[in-house]
Amino acid sequence: MSDAIGAARWAAISSGMSLGVMAMDFCLLLGDEFRLIWPNVRCFNKYALVYVVTRYAGLAAQIFNIFFCLRMASGVVTSPSHCRMWYRYQAISIQLLLAVVQVLLMLRVYALFLRNSAILCLLILLWIGQSLSMFVSAWLVVPRVAHTDTCYVVKATPAGLYFGVTTMAMNFIVLFMISWRYLNLPLRWIRSGLGYVVLRDSTLSLLTILAWSLLLILCVTGVIETSMNGNVIYYWLFSAMWISLGRLIINQSKVAQVEGDEELTTVHMGSLGTWDSDTHAVDPTGAPAQMIITAA
Repeated sequence: MSDAIGAARWAAISSGMSLGVMAMDFCLLLGDEFRLIWPNVRCFNKYALVYVVTRYAGLAAQIFNIFFCLRMASGVVTSPSHCRMWYRYQAISIQLLLAVVQVLLMLRVYALFLRNSAILCLLILLWIGQSLSMFVSAWLVVPRVAHTDTCYVVKATPAGLYFGVTTMAMNFIVLFMISWRYLNLPLRWIRSGLGYVVLRDSTLSLLTILAWSLLLILCVTGVIETSMNGNVIYYWLFSAMWISLGRLIINQSKVAQVEGDEELTTVHMGSLGTWDSDTHAVDPTGAPAQMIITAA
């Protein structure tokens, strides 16, 4: 019991650090938030609303996570039913954040492929499969989690492999699609500020999710012998996705300010042979994902 409490204290320190990183990112983006997000909230812009809800609800949720982690570190006994509720809450909160991040990235892919319906169907199927894998993993993992009477996870459950593998596979496919399409766009667009923002934000978000998914897989398969899968990874994965989501929307809003600049928003696609017209204005941020087709 004393060993578990000591380990829980280290987990509490790590989770507190993740909250500190979130607080720092919150402060860094606060100026952009007041300038770009709040004016659009009054207009019921869906991206601004998503930002506000996930930003503040996510921060409050992480504060609650730290509170519960401190309870474990203090040795407060919790009933098995409440521990199972805690694990379900972790699964739901992670999946909600991950789902929103993936939808934003899917919209970017959809826009980059000029609203190709086949691409959209593929992305939706991948998204549904990944979401179902979380529910399957949670259904299998929660009743089988080995934990102390403070809810500290003693050993990772292999059933979590379903979520890790499907999440890693989907995000790898999305990363490949964005990279491939980016490299096949005109050089003028690639070198523009818009092209750089799309590639940077998308790549960093996807690589972050891929890295944590790989770590999760290594933990549940026993390659890495540690109990941090159920005690530390959750807090940092939550923090990473919360930060990625905020940056995706903020930078997308910055790009929207220069949408009137044809040098940034008009992509000449005639050489790609996708459409019969010479020019397509596409918003690769995925915001409204609208195209303006001009006659040849």
